[in-house]
Amino acid sequence: MEMIVRFRSTKKMALVLLCTAGLFLMLFSMNVSAKGRKRFAILGDSYSAYYGMIPKGYECSYAIKGKDGENKWPNNINHVSQMWWYRLIKTGRYKMTVNCSYSGSCFGYIYKGGKSHNRTSYLSRMRKYLNGKRTKADLIFVQGGTNDSWRKKPIGKVKFEKWTKKDLRKALPSFSYILNYLKKKYPKAEIVVLINDKYICSRLVRGMQSTCAYYQVPYIMLGNISTQSRHPDKKGQKQIYRKVSTFLNGN
Repeated sequence: MEMIVRFRSTKKMALVLLCTAGLFLMLFSMNVSAKGRKRFAILGDSYSAYYGMIPKGYECSYAIKGKDGENKWPNNINHVSQMWWYRLIKTGRYKMTVNCSYSGSCFGYIYKGGKSHNRTSYLSRMRKYLNGKRTKADLIFVQGGTNDSWRKKPIGKVKFEKWTKKDLRKALPSFSYILNYLKKKYPKAEIVVLINDKYICSRLVRGMQSTCAYYQVPYIMLGNISTQSRHPDKKGQKQIYRKVSTFLNGN
């Protein structure tokens, strides 16, 4: 009888040990998986701005007032899972730490009626959310320039140092400042620029390309992506994701 009891006890103990070992391996695997995911951040405009996925108070273009399918302009995007960056998250290899996108924003400062609209600019949002302390990132996407072109803001000239307040009201000097700032604050992160060459004027496109070359920052040309109301629709967002994914898989 004693032998049977001990045998059963040993059997239970073995089962417990196997379960414990299995749980440990599962947790270890999950931990490795979580640690293995690259953290990415976005500094963008309406092309990336979905309600609830950007800082509170920021203007969005998709799902205004938190209602899926109700967009700022006629567009068939009706769920966050259709956004290019969400598709990246769904691969399980990436984690988004901040989506600092603001609909209608420009690289540099905007002045209307003698008043400065600094809060919406890439310069201001970058200093607040991508200052090297508040947000951790292994990968930073800079997606913009579209509104600088649409609003016919002064483009200016490429400049790599000694920026003045006047310079930072223009697109190219501001873009250069942005890359310079991010390179210093995130020296170990990979910075990737998305250039919307379908709508950005050629002069600004060329200036962004030469600035990227100077800072050795890779860029992705979005090309003739599918749009509705000049904004990526379901197909267009998927096309952006594929371009980004192709680039990342090649690195």
